[in-house]
This record gives sequence, C-alpha cells and structure tokens, in this order.
Amino acid sequence: MKQKLLLRLLFIMLGNLCMAEFGYAQHNIRGKITSEKESETVPGASVMIKGTSIGSLTNEDGTFTISAPNGNGILVVSFIGYKTQELPVNNRGVIDIVLKEDATVLGEVVVTALNIERDKKALGYSIQPVDLTTATEAREANIANSLKGKVAGVHVNPTTGGAGSSSFVVIRGGSSLAGENQPLYVVDGVPIDNQTLDRAGLGGGRDYGDGINNINPDDIESMSVLKGPAGASLYGARGANGVILITTKSGKGRKGIGLEFNSNAVIEKINVIPTMQSKWGVGYGGSNSFGTATFNGVSYPAQTGNGDFFGGPLDGQMIMYAHMPEWGPKAYSAQPADNLRNFYNTGKTFTNTVSISGGGDNSTFRASVSDMRNTGILPNNKFERQTINLRATSNITDKLYVEGKVNYVKQKANNRQMNGVALKNPNYSLVLVPRFVDLNWLKDYKKADGSAANWKNGVPYNPYWIVNEFQNEDTRDRVIGMLMARYKLTSWLSIQGRAGTDFYTDERFEREGTGTPVAASLPGTVGNAKWTVKEENIDALLTASGKLSTDFTGSLSLGANHLNRKQEVVGYSGQNLNIPYFYHISNAQLVTARNSISKKQMNSVYFTGNLGYKDYLFLDVTGRNDWSSTLGLNNNSFFYPSVATSFVFTE
Repeated sequence: MKQKLLLRLLFIMLGNLCMAEFGYAQHNIRGKITSEKESETVPGASVMIKGTSIGSLTNEDGTFTISAPNGNGILVVSFIGYKTQELPVNNRGVIDIVLKEDATVLGEVVVTALNIERDKKALGYSIQPVDLTTATEAREANIANSLKGKVAGVHVNPTTGGAGSSSFVVIRGGSSLAGENQPLYVVDGVPIDNQTLDRAGLGGGRDYGDGINNINPDDIESMSVLKGPAGASLYGARGANGVILITTKSGKGRKGIGLEFNSNAVIEKINVIPTMQSKWGVGYGGSNSFGTATFNGVSYPAQTGNGDFFGGPLDGQMIMYAHMPEWGPKAYSAQPADNLRNFYNTGKTFTNTVSISGGGDNSTFRASVSDMRNTGILPNNKFERQTINLRATSNITDKLYVEGKVNYVKQKANNRQMNGVALKNPNYSLVLVPRFVDLNWLKDYKKADGSAANWKNGVPYNPYWIVNEFQNEDTRDRVIGMLMARYKLTSWLSIQGRAGTDFYTDERFEREGTGTPVAASLPGTVGNAKWTVKEENIDALLTASGKLSTDFTGSLSLGANHLNRKQEVVGYSGQNLNIPYFYHISNAQLVTARNSISKKQMNSVYFTGNLGYKDYLFLDVTGRNDWSSTLGLNNNSFFYPSVATSFVFTE
C-alpha cells in the first residue's frame, strides 16, 4: 500500500510538470477515475489520447482534465496494478472511469514442482522465495550457504573443509538417522547431482565439495524452497527431504543487447578460537615428565611428555626440547593468546562475471563467463572455478515454445584439509600444541635430514608439516544441460517434453611427504582416483487448465519421468616409495587398486491437480508412483500421494 501511495505522489508531481501543445480545435474533457474493488479514487493514473502525445495524470482526488482534438479520439487509461482501458471520446465532456484490478499483476507467481508457475496464494503448502540480494553482495563460494538465516525452518551449516567445501542443508529437521538428509536441488526444472563423493566423517577424510557448489550465483534469477511433503511429493523419494528450486537467468524482459559486468571481493578472517588455559604444562598428576638435555655444556630439563595438560605449573624456567635440541633453551611459559590465531591466513574470494543478453518479442538469450578464485584461511588451501553458461528461449510460433541451456564448469582445488577428529587435520593437531610452544618455532617444519621438525617426536603432527607435506589436488569438469519444448494443442491444453543431463569427472591426487613421522608413511605415500558420474532425466507433461464455470477454476497435469544414473570410481594407492620425494604411483612398492561402479534406473508417473473456488478456496491433489531398479523385482514400486488446501481470508 505504501508503494502505491509513493507511486501516486510521484505521478502527481510529474503530472504537474506535463504540458501538451497541439494545433487543433480543442474539446475539453474532465472526469474521475476510481477503483472497482475498493471504490476509491486513483490519483496518478495516466490518461492519454491514443496515437498522440497528449496526456494527463489524475490529481489527488482522482480527477483529470484533457483536451481532445475536434472532440474525437480514444482515451487510454492505465495505472500499475489495473487493467488498461480504452474509451472513445465521442464529443463527450465528462467521462468517469472505473478501473479493474489486474490479477496477473497483483498475484505473486512462484515456480513450483516440475517448474510449473502458480499463484502463491493458491498453494496449500509452504514455498518460500529466497532474497538473493545479499547472495551476490556478501558472496559465498557455495550458493547454498546464502540460505543461512533467510528461510524459516532451514538449517545451513558450512563445513570446515576449507575453500570449495560443501554445505550441509537440512529442511525442517532430519528424516533419517543413518541416511541422507539433504534436500534435492532442481535447476531449471531438472534435478542435479549434489552428493559429496568420498564424504569425510568423524574420523577424518577430505571434503571435496558438493554439486550445488558448481552453480554461479551471478547466473541465478530466483531460488525458492519447498518445505513440506505436499510440495515436494511430485519428486518422489528424491524429494523426501524437501526441494530447493533454482531458475537461472535467460534474458527475458530485455529487448536489444545488454552487457553486464559484476566484480565482487570478499575478505574473511578466523572468528573464534578455543579458549586455552595458561597455567599448567604437559604431564600428569602435577609432574612435568621432564628428562634432561645438555646445551653448550649446561644441563636443562627436557620436554619429552605428551600433550595432556595435567602437569606442573608453567613457571618460566628454561627447558630444552629433546626432539629439537637445535632450538636451544626456551622459557617454560604460556604464549600470547594470538599464538593459535596467527596460524590462519586472511581468506580472499574474488569473483568476476561478464554476461551478454538480448532478444526481442519472441526470443531471448543470455551468455555468461565467470571466474572465481578463493584462497582459504588455512595455509596453502586454494579453490578456483570457471563457468560458462548459455541459456536461450524462443516462441517459434504462437503454439510452440522452446528453451535450452548448457552450463560448463571447470574447477580446481589445492590442499583440501582433513576433517574430523584426526591427527592429519591441521585444526585438530593445532589445538594439541602445548601452550608453551611458540608456533613461530614450528614454521621451519622440516629438519636438515628431511624429517619433521616438531616440539616432540611422533604425533600430534606439526600443523605446518600437515599443510605443506600432506599435499593433494583435484579437478572437476562438469556439464549441465537441458532442452525443453512446449506445444499448445488448444487454448486450455498443452504438452511438454524435457531432457536434462548432468555429467562430470573428478580427478584426484594426494600424497604424504617422505619423512612423515609414522612408520607406515615414513617413505611417503601416493594415491590417485578418478570419479565419473552421469545422470539423465527425461520427462513429459500434459497440462489442462482454465475456468470450469463462473466460480471454479482448475488445472490437471499428467506426467512421466525416466531417470538413468551411472557412477564409477577407479583408483590406486601406493606406499613405500622407492625413490624418496618422487610422488608417482609407479614409484610405490605396495600398490592397492580400487574400482567400484553403481547404476540406477527409475521410471515414474505422476499427476497434480488443483481446483479453485471464487479465488479464495483452493484444493491441491498430487500423486507419484516410482519403479526403482535398486529394489527387489517383485517389490520395486511405491506410491506418494498428497492432499493440501488453502483458504485466503483476505478474499
């Protein structure tokens, strides 16, 4: 309502500045414009003589005055939210006009399951659009992280895997104790693969990112969340945890050629570090577990104990480190509070996107190229992603509409770090560093003989050894494509066919440096793996919609879907390198092969129908039946029904 008032005041101000010049015999017309529904005057409405530049705007009480040449012509009356009307003058001096609200303008249209546009108030289930303004301002490398704090009932937790890692999203709580709880992501009507291959667990592992991480935020036009089972039921078992719908930009609404450049920079720093005690050293029962060591002929207590902080007080005495005699005597005192914080870097993310779009009344297109470079807060952790996106739409005839999309993604990551309670996790090993050890001593992490320099022998590892000697890198090439055609059989009946594909390869390499202080890893280890994932979706949809009577409107859609999925991994891991520091699988004495393959097909039929009564009472009914190849031959079918109603009190 406030927006309407502001628009009206703006139009009134503009009207006071408008002047019309003409050289015909003039016929003055006056009148008043009101709203049919509210019986209120409409200030700021536009009144024009069709085919001329003669115009006027209604004032605060909805009245207007205009001059028509020779008493002829047609009045064109328009205002935002109302249907435009044309009225012949016919030498009349007074013309009062009643504007009718335009429901297509006032109703909020949202994209629902199967990429069907519906009036939001007619839905009997929860669907919430996402404000993407901050998603392109405070840029996240993973667009899923932009949902945090924006959608009620949606829990978003970015993982600690570093740059390019995945995001954990749960809608209205988990539905499985042991299975997958993340939602299904549907981009331009086609589901995409969002799994994290070789997922990290509590005991370790690396986070290689998820599928939604490959979508460029600058290419997204809208995003909405289907929360309840009634909204997601049309996606069957895959939508059991909710569905996140994404529509990419296509150049719609633009005539001619448009060029857009978007550059974004984000700086991040470590926020919270553990609060560490600064009174007690390592050991148990008040004992420091010191040995002795000599430096320049002087004997000192020597640190030989473990990392459990139940020893004697940090009293400032000079001690030696048995594993690092070259350090010399050091004060047995707590280091400053920022000792741990100084291990982390300032993270930086730079994104640059160039897009070109254009079209006309019947066809549109948009092409974009984007480059994102992310440096993590952990040392040596980097992530790069380049994307090319092309989408086009065309009304080939009044009855035939087609659209297509191709999205290519190239990404590369360096030194994804271990997660979980694992000594190879630099964050975990970092908090095990005693309070009396200055991290600056550990930066020179390699001794002259190539072994690890650390405050003690063995584990926990020197954190700098982890981020420099536990090297890994991975690359991904991915293509997401879609082609859709819709044909109007009649004014109320249409048929649609769509084919979508999502396929990618992940190539991964990792190694543990020669000299790592664990017996099995001392000569060094190396590993390679290649993942190939391909998913195809083909669907057809027959839709009938229109007015059933004066009071009833309705629609019915019947559809079918075919899912074909294949996933394979081939890899090798090697131990005991013959030649130190030469990290290649051919250099390993002990080689272990890895190979697994999985296939899945699912055929589905579904229907969705909705019935509306006088624009205030609505009923939605859906059903889907799936036949899955992963179930038994005699019990591979399951059915998903839903019923939902909506009552609009304001109507």
